[in-house]
Amino acid sequence: MRNIYIFILLLSSIYSKAQKRGGTFSFDKVMDPQYGINVYDKLNFVIGGDSVRKCGGYACKQAIKDYYETGDLLHYGYYIDGQLRNYKNYYPNGQLEREFRTIDDIRSTMKIYYSNGQLKSSVKYVKGIAQLWQDFYPDGTLEFYEEYNRKVDYVISQKMFYEGGIPQSILELVNKKQLLYDKKEYYPNGQIKASGQLVYNIDMLDYQKVGLWTKFDSKGRSKSKEAF
Repeated sequence: MRNIYIFILLLSSIYSKAQKRGGTFSFDKVMDPQYGINVYDKLNFVIGGDSVRKCGGYACKQAIKDYYETGDLLHYGYYIDGQLRNYKNYYPNGQLEREFRTIDDIRSTMKIYYSNGQLKSSVKYVKGIAQLWQDFYPDGTLEFYEEYNRKVDYVISQKMFYEGGIPQSILELVNKKQLLYDKKEYYPNGQIKASGQLVYNIDMLDYQKVGLWTKFDSKGRSKSKEAF
C-alpha cells in the first residue's frame, strides 16, 4: 500500500511539469510479483480506486502515456477528472499486461495476461462489482470461476481447480428461491472429499450447511455422515 501511495505522489509530481508524456519508471517499481502491474488500480474508481492523477496541478482530463526506462511503453490510459476510464499496461517486451475497458455507465471489463500473452484473468464488472471472474493457470487451464446473477446479489456458480484441470471445489445453485446450493470438494487425485448442500443467508452474507453431508477418504469411500 505504501509503495502504491509513493508511486501516485510521483505521478502527481511529474504531471505538474508535463501533461501528455508521462513518467519514466523501472519495471521493479511497477510490477507486483503476485498481482502484476496493479499500481494504476488506485486511479480506477470502478474497482475501488480513490486517488486522483494531477496534470499541471489539475485533475487530468486526457490520454496519458508512461514509459519504462528503456523507452518502451508501460501505460496508456484515458483520464477524466483524474481517474482512469480506459487503459492498457504493458510488459517491457511489449506484451499487453492488462486492459480495462468501460462499456457504459454500468458495465466494464478487465483482462490480465501473463508475459507470454496467455490470458491470466478475465473479469466483467457490473456497477463496480465483479459479476463474472475467471483465473487461469499459465498453461491456459481454468483455476477459478465465479459467476453472480445479473443484479450481483448472489452466486450462481463457483469453481476452483487444481493444476491440470482436476476440480478442487464446486458450488452450484440448484434452487434460486431458497438460494440452495450443491457443494462438492475433491482431493488432488480427483476423488470426491466431501459433498452436501448449503443455504446462502443474505442477512449474514454467509453460507450455512443444511441436510446430510458426507465425507470420503482419498479412495472415494464414504467415511462419515453428518446431518445439519
